[in-house]
Amino acid sequence: MKTAVKLFMKSLILFALVLTSCTKEGPQGELGPIGPAGKDGVNGISGTNGTDGEDGMDGEDGTDGNANVIASDWLEPTESSYIVNNPRLKSLELANGVNQNTIMEGVILVYYDNDIDVTLLHQY
Repeated sequence: MKTAVKLFMKSLILFALVLTSCTKEGPQGELGPIGPAGKDGVNGISGTNGTDGEDGMDGEDGTDGNANVIASDWLEPTESSYIVNNPRLKSLELANGVNQNTIMEGVILVYYDNDIDVTLLHQY
């Protein structure tokens, strides 16, 4: 036990000496004379840059695309607008333009707005 304590104390002293003997910065060296600024160059060849060209004419805007997105307006359902209406499950009819192909190969996202934030409803 005494040997372990002595070895620990010697290691601690050696570690403290190593930390205190190292410095982060050395002495500041002397600065030599600062030379003149060099010339501007282009691709490594000494010279000046060329002048900018004139801007071209703006093109016409294209037609907007929608990537086959069908979006409905926000609706505020009433109790009579639900197809299924019970305390645990409420069901509304799908928006117009949704067919079997859309259901099988597309993605249908339904959002709920509670006047504080908008959240995506889970699929059950």
